[in-house]
Amino acid sequence: PSQDFNKWDLDFLTDYIVNTHHRYVKDNVEIIAGLASKVAQHHGESHPELPGLAANIHRFLQEMVHHMTKEENVLFPNIKQLVAKKENPEAGITLQPGFVRMAVKMMQMEHEISGEDLKYFRKITGDYALPPDACNSYTYLFEKMREFENDLFQHIHLENNILFPKAVEMDVLG
Repeated sequence: PSQDFNKWDLDFLTDYIVNTHHRYVKDNVEIIAGLASKVAQHHGESHPELPGLAANIHRFLQEMVHHMTKEENVLFPNIKQLVAKKENPEAGITLQPGFVRMAVKMMQMEHEISGEDLKYFRKITGDYALPPDACNSYTYLFEKMREFENDLFQHIHLENNILFPKAVEMDVLG
């Protein structure tokens, strides 16, 4: 709460997002996917929504990793080029005007899809309500899903409300 992300340089903010939020996702993808499969296999007969939940969680996590790869390998390096160009207008940077703006639109659309996926997970699980027969893995899965959701909302907030608008403004002004 004491961190004012609005005051951070954009290149520093991209590094923070990668080192904090992208790292969190990468560290938790296998855990969540494994738990979802295990819980679906163990409880799927008595809770028929679980196999579909597990399949959708797997798809969602794969899409998240793909999304982050595009940010890390394409969008964020281009944002850093915008920052470098602003700091030194004569730097030899080959960045297509408008590219960051277009890439941001794509990332924001993917963020909306991720939000819809999270709503679906909450709906299908009754807001992560545990049934009476939930085992430790079932409980841990729902805890990890809540934790993942909270991290993702902070991650998306930093990008959609701070990083992306400033980057687009630099792209337009550049």
